[in-house]
Amino acid sequence: MTNLLRIDVSARGEQSVSKALSQKFELEWQRHHPEGEVYHCDLSESAPPFVDIEWIGAVFTPVDVRDEAQKAALKISDDFIEQLNRCDHYLIATPMYNFGLPAALKAWVDNIVRAGVTFKANSDGSYTGLLSGKKATLIVASAGVYLADTPTFPYDFLTPYMRHILAFVGVTDVAVVQAGGTYTIDGEKVTIDFFVKSAEEDVSSAAKR
Repeated sequence: MTNLLRIDVSARGEQSVSKALSQKFELEWQRHHPEGEVYHCDLSESAPPFVDIEWIGAVFTPVDVRDEAQKAALKISDDFIEQLNRCDHYLIATPMYNFGLPAALKAWVDNIVRAGVTFKANSDGSYTGLLSGKKATLIVASAGVYLADTPTFPYDFLTPYMRHILAFVGVTDVAVVQAGGTYTIDGEKVTIDFFVKSAEEDVSSAAKR
């Protein structure tokens, strides 16, 4: 049975393009995987903690000798990683902020990239991701348009970064839905429903995988 982990990042609530698209994705995914379960993680409702000295100390302490405070420091990280292990397809729906990741998504990344848990270092200096066999879909909503062969394409630091991080932990089967041009909604040139509908085909294709 295939399970889906849906991660939403936007703080815009019902006005969020990325959340509207992730909802479309979930419905389409369920249609193709009727036996599968969907797990939700909304980073805007419960932002992950930033890595701090307690977290770092706990990570570098062997599991069998961690004290209760160290276990507590890693509780959220452990829960995130449990979700990743439980699911087969990861949907990450996020806005782009200033050409990059929202802080909540970066904090999530920092909580799930852990040596010996989601990746391992090899004796030759290389790394191996431990979440192999999974797939991911990245939905990126952005005010600007950052498609290949456009002058603004190099400004998109979010998409290549997330591809790299996912590959680093072993997830190389990644589909990207670029929902660029949301400035047309904020400028009241189009409605959010119209904008979402224009991206439905790409969302449906990604959900069928």
